[in-house]
Amino acid sequence: MKVLKIIVILKRGASECRGGGEESMKKKWLWLGLLLPIFGIIIGVMSEKVGDKESKAKTPSVNTYIKSVTLKDFSIEVKSENKEQQILVNYPKTKSKKINQKLESFLSSELSAFKRATLENNPKEKGSFFQSFETYELSPDIVSFKFNVMRKNSPLLQTESQVITKTYDLKEEKELQISDLLKEKEDLQSISKYIYDKFSKEQRYSTQKAKAVLQSGLKAVEQNFNTFVLNNNSLVFYFAPHQINRDTKNYVQVSLPLRELGEVVTPRILVEHLKEEAEKSKVKIPSARQVRNKQLASKKLVALTFDDGPDPQTTPRLLSILKKENVPATFFILGNRLALYPEIVKQEYKLGHQVGSHTFNHLNLPQLPMKEVQEEIKNTADLVQKTLGIAPQGLRPPYGATTPEINAQAQTPIIQWSVDSLDWKSKNADQIEQVVMNEVYDGSIILMHDIYDSSVDGAEKVIKKLKRQGYTFVTVNQLIEARGKLENSQVYFNATR
Repeated sequence: MKVLKIIVILKRGASECRGGGEESMKKKWLWLGLLLPIFGIIIGVMSEKVGDKESKAKTPSVNTYIKSVTLKDFSIEVKSENKEQQILVNYPKTKSKKINQKLESFLSSELSAFKRATLENNPKEKGSFFQSFETYELSPDIVSFKFNVMRKNSPLLQTESQVITKTYDLKEEKELQISDLLKEKEDLQSISKYIYDKFSKEQRYSTQKAKAVLQSGLKAVEQNFNTFVLNNNSLVFYFAPHQINRDTKNYVQVSLPLRELGEVVTPRILVEHLKEEAEKSKVKIPSARQVRNKQLASKKLVALTFDDGPDPQTTPRLLSILKKENVPATFFILGNRLALYPEIVKQEYKLGHQVGSHTFNHLNLPQLPMKEVQEEIKNTADLVQKTLGIAPQGLRPPYGATTPEINAQAQTPIIQWSVDSLDWKSKNADQIEQVVMNEVYDGSIILMHDIYDSSVDGAEKVIKKLKRQGYTFVTVNQLIEARGKLENSQVYFNATR
């Protein structure tokens, strides 16, 4: 039935072209330009499903409009119009109603934008929009769709080609971005560097100008890397024309074997045989953490930590100072304060600071029944997960009071301190500075609070003085990992060499 509908459209169009005159000639040229891709998509519709090994082994080329390819658990839907514009679109249908709604919304948005552009360009001329797609499966739960789009806002304009990708976790019914595949956001830098090093050795990138374009196009920001698919052995990126090479008019496809990405991708990406292949791989793209630890190994390190926040007045001021000084810190937040000021904690995380738990109500944990201890820890952890999408990075027990049983319940590293600024007691910036400078050493974890103006002022003084003494500021996790191993339920006071 789908094929018959398309044939009817073609017949109708052919009949419209009959007759003479300049207008008829324009229509003939338009239809000639449309027939080939339409017949190509017809072929694709007639061969909708690909289930055998031979078909799966085929690698579709970039920007091909010959056919749509899907797998046995998906179907191909067809949408066509032949009134104001020529539209023929293939899009996938999954078993998830939620994902299908997202796909239909995506298609509707694309078509609306095309129609607006066509009307703005020349309302008297018909534009054309064609879309096919290819399906890639990493596992039964993770699938990617690569949409090959060809649009022409007017018969007199040049055809525009575009690659759009969508990757979904079918189990969680959510779309995955590149950051969802990585252990840390900073791991995108490792991927960026690996691709840059690979391409920069080629002759076409021999000039400084070409290298500058390459570097800019591969800058480690999500928008440069969010056109990707996952197949059963590779992470494949599609870089837009001119993105990494000014002389290239086509998309550039870059495939990274998943076995080489074992250090940077999350465990769920290394399905079945891939985990073993990654362990045995001779080529391993290093994670941002590994690169950072290597760089930090020989430096004087110190970690600033702040308890009891967030506070709507003092925490934003502290964040501004930390950003200005380019200093990462660790915030041990209270769950009851997070509930009041979630946006401040989101800002802490967005700026690259580490966010840990200081329990929900700042109670002395060893004095509580174990059930209440569990609630203090879990309620905060759940709220952090809901707010930031991650678990708390470490637990600091209020007053430093804990027991081995409490540590075991925490299921995260227990972070104490080696330098107490006594800022809560003195509430004097100069005294805070003096106490810290008298006690600080390489590998120190400094305890402060972000709920006093005097502490914020004192922190600024401490930062400036420690910088002059050659210290490098790191988060608590970075400090510990640069000097050793970070383990859940283990108690840390410092991290010396």
